[in-house]
Amino acid sequence: MLRVDNVEKAAILKVTPEGLTFDRLIDFPGGAKKFTIRYDKKSKRYWAMSNPAMPEFPQSATAPASVRNTLALLSSSDLLTWRVERIVLKHPDPIHHAFQYVDWQFEGRDIIVASRTAFDDEHGGAHRAHDANFLTFHRIENFRGNPPPGAGR
Repeated sequence: MLRVDNVEKAAILKVTPEGLTFDRLIDFPGGAKKFTIRYDKKSKRYWAMSNPAMPEFPQSATAPASVRNTLALLSSSDLLTWRVERIVLKHPDPIHHAFQYVDWQFEGRDIIVASRTAFDDEHGGAHRAHDANFLTFHRIENFRGNPPPGAGR
């Protein structure tokens, strides 16, 4: 699976004796940005962290690749149909705030996450969302079950 420039889709490629071949595009929230997918043997599901372009932000319709102020946990049983399991982080300002280029790992019942983050600081915050001013660490507790109050914040 590969990201697709400026649409909320992902490209499915197949490995053949001739090399990689395009199979199809699928709906994938956050497909216009970097995402990481991992398989969890316990839930028998694929899990991903992505930045879906949420409909309440005008740029989501015209430039979804630039909307990174929401970080979501997604899952799929087949890599083709994805659902947002929960919003992990979100800020109402997509211009100066972002949780992007995340990488993550399973850790028991939790997921641990490192994020290149653009957020407020004592110097006025990030110049723009892409120009991150922090590297932040987050824990998504009990990711397979119902999130406890305040989880993933």
